[in-house]
This record gives sequence, structure tokens and C-alpha cells, in this order.
Amino acid sequence: MHRISYPELRHALNRLSDTGTTRSKMHQKPPSIEQKGDIDEWILIHEKYLADDERLGDQWQSGLITLDDAQDVFPTSVLSCEHRKITRPNDLPGYKLLDNLRAATVEIQPSLAAFRDSFERLSDGLLKNLNWDNVLVAGGIVLGTLIAVDAAAGAPWKSSDIDVYIYDLGPKEANAKIQHIFSTFQANLPPNTPTFVVRNSKTITFYASYPLRRIQVVLKLVKSPRAVLLNFDLDICAMGWDGSDFWMLPRAARALETGYIVFTMNLIQGHYLSERRATQEQRVFKYAYKGYGIRILPSYVSSLPTPRPRSTKSLPPNNCSISTWMKIRESSRSWTQTTVARSDYDEKKFSHRELDSKYQVSSEPQGRSCLSSFCLFMRHVELWDMERRGEVSIEPDEWANTTYEDSVLAYDDNPSYKWGPDFKISSFKTQIDSFNLRIFEWLEQDDFLSKHGLEDNSTELDCAQRITYGSTAAEVLEKAGDIVLPVILPCDFAAFANDLIEQAHPSAAKTPILTPALESRKDLVVKPDSKNAKEGLFLWRIGNELMWQQLDRRIDELS
Repeated sequence: MHRISYPELRHALNRLSDTGTTRSKMHQKPPSIEQKGDIDEWILIHEKYLADDERLGDQWQSGLITLDDAQDVFPTSVLSCEHRKITRPNDLPGYKLLDNLRAATVEIQPSLAAFRDSFERLSDGLLKNLNWDNVLVAGGIVLGTLIAVDAAAGAPWKSSDIDVYIYDLGPKEANAKIQHIFSTFQANLPPNTPTFVVRNSKTITFYASYPLRRIQVVLKLVKSPRAVLLNFDLDICAMGWDGSDFWMLPRAARALETGYIVFTMNLIQGHYLSERRATQEQRVFKYAYKGYGIRILPSYVSSLPTPRPRSTKSLPPNNCSISTWMKIRESSRSWTQTTVARSDYDEKKFSHRELDSKYQVSSEPQGRSCLSSFCLFMRHVELWDMERRGEVSIEPDEWANTTYEDSVLAYDDNPSYKWGPDFKISSFKTQIDSFNLRIFEWLEQDDFLSKHGLEDNSTELDCAQRITYGSTAAEVLEKAGDIVLPVILPCDFAAFANDLIEQAHPSAAKTPILTPALESRKDLVVKPDSKNAKEGLFLWRIGNELMWQQLDRRIDELS
């Protein structure tokens, strides 16, 4: 059953529905058709099938949906020259949240040609004449292109990045592709427009001047466009454009059709290297503002362990679980309303961060994120609902840091900056320089420098940088653009790490990832099988090949 495609499934169900309507008119009992929630359950199971590369082979297009499938997957839609209008169902089962801005209908591009024109417009023509081999643009900008049937519909995507993924290439070829993408970007800019390229541990981003789009290359080597889409956290973002065709996962099509993102535990516990990564609270609310709520399917609701009340005669099946969730929601709603009422907020302004507490740490991977607990999440949902009711105005981009971001060496931290009319490259450079200086905060503690053989005016650590930048892509791909971090490690672990990476990627042997910060500390260099656990100060260098995630799982786990 799950080996058929989603369009084939919907086509069959649509035919059954038509047959049932005809029989009903003839006073015959219509055939039993699946409950509406079953489509969503089928999609969840079917996605496991889509993630099985061994079974599907090299045909990455298998299971993906194109605009040619629109009539089957959107059976209530009406096609015109200007758009395809989808009327959304209003009786979906399950527990629904953040849907105050959900629209009853949505209009999408009527054809591939219309989509292509829309992409050219929304992307500011910055990818014109690009060689699209092994390149996929995916995520929010593709969704914006799909629904921007007119200028007004494209307005919510004004500040969206163009997220670029490179697939089915090795690191050297991928680096060459980055330089080609940058050359294309630069060639399509207005004359004399300055460029700025920023590299961190996850992305390389091209900047020009506002409001021209930023192009962000995700540093993850994936096998295929399907693998890119499977990794997306939110259903509505799992769509892409390869320069010739539009592709989306079944769950993305379903999100368009319903206006809801289906909750799964992957949203909380998904590993960034697994098929589907976890999401962030900011993204959940970002897409709520764009009109996409969260829906918890009946199977999830019914799985909640809840003791049944003494009398259940008045309760329909599964309402015991719903009532428990409603109690939590009411408790959270009261907590948020009381917190806001007691605060000294000005002009009804409040922020999500003000709902958080330093004690808000759970055992979940999300740490202090409000997604780590249903109760915590519902507090933030209530704040969002209060804004919809006009009771409060939420300060934008104000969230508490998750625990892993509290460290100055956090994995995906970036200096904050405002992308708007006041954006200046010179100011952004200053922010990055200041941000990189934070690395040295922990080096100034007590006798750290002398303990590791460094003088107050030593220059050995001057190369340390978490974020690098330059005027071109070539600059950040040179050795001077490497990310370099000072770390204290046991000697035997440093030797183990260098040996493991050399095995996984032999060319890395020329430049070990871990070297003593002081050239004179040759005693820190030991053999891989050494038992010398003496700690020393090393420099962890991430070069332009090892910067790519999924180059080798061993490297990913080590990094």
C-alpha cells in the first residue's frame, strides 16, 4: 500500500469518492472510505518508505510531487489562468493550535511556467544563467514562489533567504560549485554593488545590499533532492526547485491543502544528521504568522496515557486525552495571562523571552526551548493568541537561548544583525569581529595563559575565529577563511581524532584537524594508540573540505 505514490493514492480515493456520491444518489450505501485522519497517517508511514534509499535506488524523483500532480493531490482545487485555488477542509480531526491566521483557501501557481516566472521575480534574478546541475533551492523561498500569484501574496517573503543545497558531489566539486554560484550571484547584481561572504560552521552566505536577497549555501553534502526535502523540519517547507522542475514531499502538499503542520516527535527529537531534523520554536511561530498552524493527529492524542474518570458515559472515545490536554492548556493560559498582567510591560509590548525562566530546563534535547514541554509550549501559544486578540504586542525575535547556545563556542550561534534598509557591510564586519573576540573570554581566566606556555602578548591564538568573512567566496574557502577554535583536550584524544579523520578522509592527513597551539609543544603530539591523557591546548581547524556535513558519519560524530 505504501509503495504507491501519494498522487496515485489520492487519485484512487477521489474515484472512490465519486463512486460513493453516485451510489448515494441511487440510494445505495457508499463504500467505506478512509477517515480524513488516515491520509495523514498514511503520509507519515509512506515517508519512511521514501527514506529507504536501498529500496528506491538512484531514482530520487520517486515519491515526490510535481505541479502536474496538483489536480490529484488537491481534489477540491479549481484551476484558472491566474492560479489554482485550493479550498481547505474545516473539519479535520485532531488537536489544533496556532491556527488563528490560517486561511480558508490558498492560491498557488497554475503551471510550471508561472512558477518559473515567479521564482525569477522573487529571487531578484540573482540566479539567472546558473548551471543548476547538482543544485537545489529549497524551503521558504520556494513556498513563497509557489503562492506568490501576485505582488501582495509575495510580500510576506520579502526578507527570505535563498537557501541552496548541493547534492551528489564530493567536497572539492562542491566548493567549485559554491564559487560558480557566487560568480552567478555577482554577475546579476547592479553595477558596482559590493559583495560580502560570511562562513560559519553550517552555512556560507552571500550578501549585497538590502533588499537584494541573501543566498545561503547549506554546508551539507546530500545524496539527492529527495534527501534534502526529507530533512526539513516543518511540513510546509519540504519543497524545492532545481531550475527546471518543482518538487515537494507528500507532507508539504498536505500542509498546503490543510493549512496545518502535523506534529511528530521529530520536531522535538530529530537529530540534525538524521532523515528529519528537529525544529526551533522561532520557526514554529514564524510559520504560524504565515498562516500555518500545528495539528496533533488523533493517534498521538489517543496515545496519551491518562487515567479514565469514574464515569465515562458522557465522554466519546479519546476525549479523556483531549480533556487532559485542555486542562494543561487552561493552566498554561492562566499562567501566561497572570505573568503578563504582573509585568511592567510598556504599551502592551511583551516578548516570548519574558515567559522563560532560567529554571526552564528539561531532559529533552531542546533544553530550555518551549518545545521541550507541552505545558511550556502552551504558555507561548497563549501569548501568541493574546496578540491575536489585541491584548498584547509581541516583540519580534526575542527568545530565550537554548542551553547549547549559552556557550561562547555554541554550534550555530551568529552575531545578531538587522537585515533591513539600515544594513551596512562595514557595521556587520565590526559585529563579526566583536563576536569572534568572545572566544578569548575564557582564555583570560586566572593563570590560563601561563599554564599552557603562552605569554600575555602571544600571537599564537590570533588565528582563532568562529565566523570568517571576505568579499568573495574564494576568500572564505582559502586557509585564511578556516574556522579555528582553541580547545583543551587530552593528548590521546587529539591523536585519536586526527587518525580517525585521516581514515575517513585521507586528504586530511596533510593538515591535521588538531594541532598544538604552540609549535614548541611537540610533547602533545602522540601516537593514536597512546594512553597519554595529559591535557593540552590545541587548535581545532575546520578546513574547506571538512566543513561539509555528511562527508562521513565518523567525521560528523566527532565534530
